[in-house]
Amino acid sequence: MVIDECEHGSDPSTCGVCLRSAAPKPSGGSGRSSVEAGVPIWEKYRERYGNRPETFEAYVEVWQRSSGARDFPGGWTAFSRAANAEPAIDADLVARADQLMRLHGYETGPKEHGVGRRWWPTTK
Repeated sequence: MVIDECEHGSDPSTCGVCLRSAAPKPSGGSGRSSVEAGVPIWEKYRERYGNRPETFEAYVEVWQRSSGARDFPGGWTAFSRAANAEPAIDADLVARADQLMRLHGYETGPKEHGVGRRWWPTTK
């Protein structure tokens, strides 16, 4: 499966700019965010990692365990996009996400075309 890049140089299914502009605008409701409603912010992204469930679980684990990940500029979305090494993300943020992932026991290989980056537990 080949995924074209969006105008921002990212996977269109994970590009925060594209997704924000395509998202329907709220028309009322409870006014509570998904986190306030008891649903973790990352759950709405789970299906995007269908080919890489181990990578999604790694991001969630590091997010939950690491204040450095939770304090990441741009929050969950920026952290996961940086860990994915998306081309539109600043190289310093990619390096910061890499460092957090490795610090918490994960390693990665080269980014796979059409699939993305995979992270798995480090074997020692």
